[in-house]
Amino acid sequence: MSKTKIIFWNTFHGDASLIIHGNQGIVIDLGANPNVFRKHTKELKKVLRHFALIFNSKIRIAYITHYHYDHYSLLATYLNAFKKNLSNLFLPAIPKNFPEEKKLFYELAVYFMILKKYYAIPILTESADRVNALARGDSIIHDPILKAEILWPPLDMSDMPEAVKNRIKIRVIEGYEIGKKIAKEENLDREVDDVYDKLIGIYSEKKERQIIEIPKTDLSLMSDFNDVETREDNTNIDSLLTDFSFKKLGKNNQIKKFIDLLSKLGNDISLVIRFYLDFIPFALFLGDVPDDILDHLDAIEQKLLKISIFLRAAHHGTHYGQYLNGYDSCLTWISWTKYLRKGPRIEYFKDIDSIYTLLAEHFDYLEVYVRGFCHFLLKGESKFKIRCSECFCCI
Repeated sequence: MSKTKIIFWNTFHGDASLIIHGNQGIVIDLGANPNVFRKHTKELKKVLRHFALIFNSKIRIAYITHYHYDHYSLLATYLNAFKKNLSNLFLPAIPKNFPEEKKLFYELAVYFMILKKYYAIPILTESADRVNALARGDSIIHDPILKAEILWPPLDMSDMPEAVKNRIKIRVIEGYEIGKKIAKEENLDREVDDVYDKLIGIYSEKKERQIIEIPKTDLSLMSDFNDVETREDNTNIDSLLTDFSFKKLGKNNQIKKFIDLLSKLGNDISLVIRFYLDFIPFALFLGDVPDDILDHLDAIEQKLLKISIFLRAAHHGTHYGQYLNGYDSCLTWISWTKYLRKGPRIEYFKDIDSIYTLLAEHFDYLEVYVRGFCHFLLKGESKFKIRCSECFCCI
């Protein structure tokens, strides 16, 4: 097995993971909720600089599991501050036959314009050479050794549980009516139309299952692989992290309700990604999918062994479903901290057979070095002063 590593960062209220494999840097979410930006600017700057030192010299690839700012905000800040681009950007697909699809795109356009100071998803797409919307059955070939497989969202709404379809339709219709009012009151109509067109462009080509190969790139020929130290003086991460706040939005109950509706919709179509390394289930990233979708995955994935060397818990450890019962992993990472209103689900500690179950609350970051099949090295900065441990195990 190739030497590969995963880095998990504690961003206080968010998810931030990076797979380093050969000359590829593969982000699976990199974000924090704006509510922690001002209080933890120093720590988030440290995360960004640590991330940039690694990511700048790699082929830059990013998976955004869904459209919540706590999953993409720091990646957007990085791209803006260090003036970098992405080779590939992967987003969750909107399933075919989605109820009131055009209304959903309109809602997303309003949502992104409300957050326009905050580097919304359409701005991320402009920083990427290639953008793909992913659905169940899609495969991404990173190289002959590393492959990603998409388990959710489905390609077609007919593969959604009936209860999920019904609530999606209700939320789309309700959110659309609120979104129209917001766009009018905030004078966003023209800007919303522009973003709407961009979203239609992103999703117009997603019709069938895809096999996507990451192109080989000669790093020496890429002009923007500059040393991060020489660029840092020209950036102002502080202002990028502190120029946005939910205080104003929080006073507007209409906007608050609208964002809540879109947040729940985003969870329902969140990416679930399984990586394979040398054909071995290597890492499972669950995005923010809710419990009933994890129950549904259990039914449609029952023929596959529930094993993976690494597992990242759903919705910061606050969501859990039958699909995870009896799951066998060497390490489970739960991006839960005290800023989450709900505590982590107890099932992650008692119903998953994991050698290590770690909370982000106890770490600044964690590096996991894979040396062989289920032989890995843990290294990181822990509040418990546990710096390093080595594990030999067998699934």
